Amino acid sequence: VILFSDMKQMKRVQKSIEKGMKEGKWKTIRSVYSVLSLVPSHVKEKEKVLAEMQKILAKKEFRQVPVEYEAGIGELKKLAAAKPYKMKDLPRRLRGVLGDGLPVLFVVPKINPTQGDQAMAYAKDLRDINKTLLAGNMIIGDSNLILADMLRLLHRDGPRSVLLAFLAVLLIVLLDLRGRP
Repeated sequence: VILFSDMKQMKRVQKSIEKGMKEGKWKTIRSVYSVLSLVPSHVKEKEKVLAEMQKILAKKEFRQVPVEYEAGIGELKKLAAAKPYKMKDLPRRLRGVLGDGLPVLFVVPKINPTQGDQAMAYAKDLRDINKTLLAGNMIIGDSNLILADMLRLLHRDGPRSVLLAFLAVLLIVLLDLRGRP
């Protein structure tokens, strides 16, 4: 989940991620979606097409058609009269699941999160998105990212921690043996 300050920024980032995925970037991401994914885009152009269809279907030629075509023409007229729905038309429950109109982007990973190397690759992709699209200002909540950070720290600090623990135990044993006769 990525949080944004406004819908405009979220929409820009969502489109950029989708474009990047098509170009082969960010291979660990399966998809991104938000509440905007459920609302039609380019509504003005679609309304123009529907209006043109209504004009054509209202012509005299379509009023006197053979009986076998009347049902099809009626269905076309019904479809051409459709109005695109907006955010407020989405069911409340569905909007709630997708952030209730808040600028929240859901990133679905393509990886198996139990595989450490895959989780680290996914985290690398998220950091790349943060750097390239959001100038490092991303607010993200993702358990895979946390897992990857933990694994990265274990890889970096693990050997040193084991060595220090070994030396501490060795020192305690030596001090304990020194006090014995």
